[in-house]
Amino acid sequence: MKRKIKKNMNHQMNHITYDTAVSLCEEGNVLAGLNLFKQLPLTDEVLYAIATCHKDMNTLSDMMTSKSMFTTLLKTHKLSHEVATRVKINYVSVITLLSKYYIDHGDYYQAVSITKEGNEIIPNDPALIYNLGHMYKCLGQYDTAIQYLVTALSLGQNHTLVDIYYELINIYQDRGDLVNTLKYINLGLTKVYNKAGLYNALGLYYIQSDYRLANNAFHTALQVGQDDPPMLAKVHTNIGHLYSVMGQVGESLQHFEKAFTINPSDTLSRQNYVMNLLYSDKIDYKTIIRKHMETGNFLQKSHRQPPLSVPIYNNTKIHIGYVSGDFFGTHPMTHFLHALLTQYTGSKYEIYCYCISDIGDTSNYSNSNSEQIHWRSIKYLSLEGCIKQVLQDTIDVLIDLSGHTGANRMDLFANRVAKLQLSYLGYPCITGMPEIDYYVIDQTFNNRFKTASLPHCFTHYTVPSGPSGPSGPSGPWGLKLPYHSSESRCITFGSLNKPNKVNDSVAQLWDHILEIFPKSRLILKKISNYQFKNADRVTTIEITSKYEDYLQQYNMIDIALDTFPYAGTTTTCEALLMGTPVITLADRQTHTIHQNTTASLLINSGLDHLVATTPDQFMEIIQKTITTIEANPDYKNQIHSNFLNGNVTNSTQYIADFEQLISNLLRSR
Repeated sequence: MKRKIKKNMNHQMNHITYDTAVSLCEEGNVLAGLNLFKQLPLTDEVLYAIATCHKDMNTLSDMMTSKSMFTTLLKTHKLSHEVATRVKINYVSVITLLSKYYIDHGDYYQAVSITKEGNEIIPNDPALIYNLGHMYKCLGQYDTAIQYLVTALSLGQNHTLVDIYYELINIYQDRGDLVNTLKYINLGLTKVYNKAGLYNALGLYYIQSDYRLANNAFHTALQVGQDDPPMLAKVHTNIGHLYSVMGQVGESLQHFEKAFTINPSDTLSRQNYVMNLLYSDKIDYKTIIRKHMETGNFLQKSHRQPPLSVPIYNNTKIHIGYVSGDFFGTHPMTHFLHALLTQYTGSKYEIYCYCISDIGDTSNYSNSNSEQIHWRSIKYLSLEGCIKQVLQDTIDVLIDLSGHTGANRMDLFANRVAKLQLSYLGYPCITGMPEIDYYVIDQTFNNRFKTASLPHCFTHYTVPSGPSGPSGPSGPWGLKLPYHSSESRCITFGSLNKPNKVNDSVAQLWDHILEIFPKSRLILKKISNYQFKNADRVTTIEITSKYEDYLQQYNMIDIALDTFPYAGTTTTCEALLMGTPVITLADRQTHTIHQNTTASLLINSGLDHLVATTPDQFMEIIQKTITTIEANPDYKNQIHSNFLNGNVTNSTQYIADFEQLISNLLRSR
């Protein structure tokens, strides 16, 4: 009888201890709860509780202990159905947490390995299969990712289906496979309840081809996503982008502002907002700079990790890291990066390229130094993983090449991961980020606010091969002036800049030009929203995707008209390469960076006479240029020759200037 009473007392005490441990865990005191559980007899229920505590401790060692305990329970214990169900759920949870830990630390292969191990213990679990699909996508192994994701679709539960569709849509978008992109958007719309994200994806699909359908899809997303503020902010951001590419910058700014009003923590909409301020002719430069400083400070506060001491290394060579999403493909940046990545002094510098994209064909950057370039994809790396990678590479100088454009990692620059941090090339304005030390320009800009200047041109343009081989002063470009090849002797003006650069002030000036010169016409890339009085003399051309053919379209233009306040860079170089004179309206009062890029390119090509500082002077230069064209059928060849023999294409001088600037800035830090 005494033994029975003692047994009952022990049972009651164990029950009290168990309940107390559960309460402690529920209150957030997991360690105290874990210690109490360890005092109890190791039943299946207690082992489950201990394993769960280790999972919730959320350290690598605790999560590994949890995984091991759950594995043992599943493999060797005869569990009740209830306990087995709970064990499986928590086992999948700890495998997911472990894979996330490894992903955050940049080790996708270890994350895949541990998830595959989990899939062997619990085959065909929808969450684990989905996670494998996601990880293989991040590794760029799209075919394998698709296999897992399609399997996950067949096993998926309602709450995971929408994520699976998003992954498949993203993969096919990355591949440029429009057919399968649309297929999975439409499939998702028929299968899932939460459709706002899929309508948003549909809008992004149509933004490439049909603005009306894109707008309809986005507004449907707004209607069905009323209870999802982050999604509403995302949709407003995309509507803002749609209006921007249509050239309706005022409307785009309104939607970006709506986005970060709905979701104050949203950073993308804020970055899009300040970027689109550059297109506007209604906002003064001081306001633009102030807004950039506000955005930079916001981003820094949002992304700042615990402070790091400023890293100083004793590298034999200076380690330079470039961060961009535009190293590969047909992006214009490739023409401006080529010299930086192929002609640097290999004995002095070691180059690291951090790609906010998949690593593409690096042969474009091959030369005697190519083996010294270290390529890193940070497309899917967490901020913690990015910081770890840059610190491992012992980077002395980290250079942002994106600014506030789409593919950027401002979160990385918010943390002082290099002794010297710069912004350069890809965005024509300071970012406003306090931890970015300087924006690199040249002396012609005469702008000293957080800038560092090169003595000659701020950039270098690598000339592509001509139609029949490398180009030269008399290369095989087939240059011609439309004025001299037409019987009507009509002057053809043109601009192949993006529509969002063609604001009302630009269009009004161009319309005035057509009035002043009645025997003239204007060619645009796309019709702007401005209602030209002389619309009958304004036409558009279909932009060909083949770069060589695209360049030949400049042979349809006698005089290229630059946009303002957002001037051209790539289009200016392309026009000058094709011998087409570019007339620009520079800003010599507030020294606006984004309005003075073409001016720098012209000055550094010996074509200062094409730079105007007032609208009246702009008109005078047009008249003088027309007179020159009428008298000189060889004018195109002269412009072409000036460009090829100027500073913009002088890679030797450019690299020497750039490397000297880096050395000077490092010494001053």
